[in-house]
Amino acid sequence: MEPIPRCKGVYLLVMVPRSDGTAKIGKSSIEIVLSPNIVLVYVGSAMGPGGLLARLKRHLSRSGKKLYWHIDYLTSRQDIDIQYVLYGCTTNKSAEKDLAEKCSLVLEEGPSRFGSGDDPYNRTHLFVYRGDPAILVEKLLPECFRSLGLSFVLVDRKQLA
Repeated sequence: MEPIPRCKGVYLLVMVPRSDGTAKIGKSSIEIVLSPNIVLVYVGSAMGPGGLLARLKRHLSRSGKKLYWHIDYLTSRQDIDIQYVLYGCTTNKSAEKDLAEKCSLVLEEGPSRFGSGDDPYNRTHLFVYRGDPAILVEKLLPECFRSLGLSFVLVDRKQLA
């Protein structure tokens, strides 16, 4: 696999909980119901100097990070696995909101305000899928990128290790 680039860009984290339960997120106590029968999809961007490489390394590390963003509360949990990452390089500052909007058309919206504090157009950046994960990563999510004219790379967890 090619290494994750340092370019600025947008990404989707595809996560699967290993057990039933709930997750309380941040000071606002957003609650997420967890189940091995669902797939969680998070839309994010990496527009800082470290680009996609720095942001995705942060998400993939479970410990030793300060819980700053909503997604940190999920990615630091031992009972949630990031199974896939889809990413695309872009400097378009609206790409994250545009990708979240496309995801909202094909996925169930997660809790309001999750990861979308700086997005006045979308009520959440966390989505829930209740179907075959293969269809999700091979068809639905790639189409979200394509509909925005963005090239993307799909990486599975084994390639990220």
